[in-house]
Amino acid sequence: MNVLDEFLLKGKIALVTGASYGIGFAIASAYANAGATIVFNDIRQDLVEQGIAAYKEAGIAAHGYVFDVTDEDQVNTAIARITEEVGIIDILVNNAGIIKRIPALEMKASEFRQVIDVDLNAPFIVSKAVAPGMIKKGHGKIINICSMMSELATASAPATSQLLKQLPCGKKAILSITLLLLKPLPAAGVHPRILWGQQFFWPPMLPIS
Repeated sequence: MNVLDEFLLKGKIALVTGASYGIGFAIASAYANAGATIVFNDIRQDLVEQGIAAYKEAGIAAHGYVFDVTDEDQVNTAIARITEEVGIIDILVNNAGIIKRIPALEMKASEFRQVIDVDLNAPFIVSKAVAPGMIKKGHGKIINICSMMSELATASAPATSQLLKQLPCGKKAILSITLLLLKPLPAAGVHPRILWGQQFFWPPMLPIS
């Protein structure tokens, strides 16, 4: 038997946030090829429609929803709707993220807060919304995307660099959020993980049962 057969996702429902294009689209497409039903979101209707068209072109029948991952009420409403229309989510990939390439002394606090809201607060909000369904089902995977920049950016950046390294600020804290979720969820069969630098998982990923 092929070892990849252990990772087939037939019958599983995967929500990948911000997956109209880019890394999220690639992740969702790979999950679809492994047999998963794909659900994704974006913040605007036109982006969702763009994503639906791209998935259709790739031969994937994805379900797209418009909601803001930083808005807890919108997230809770969307998860309830997804559960009703598609089913209970088995896999969550907190992919949505932003970065603002603005010199530190020119960046407004409101702009910095927006980065932290999307990169850090949103994964907590969405994870909290999907966890009850996973617990009810007895299994689930929550994947938070970190970045090697969270470990390397500060040390490797020139001392004279004027760019505020806001990406590492949010992504470094994703580790803490994942550790927080590791306390109550594994006993219920729900396993939070970090995808670090698109290269490896921590803690080690197991086949989805």
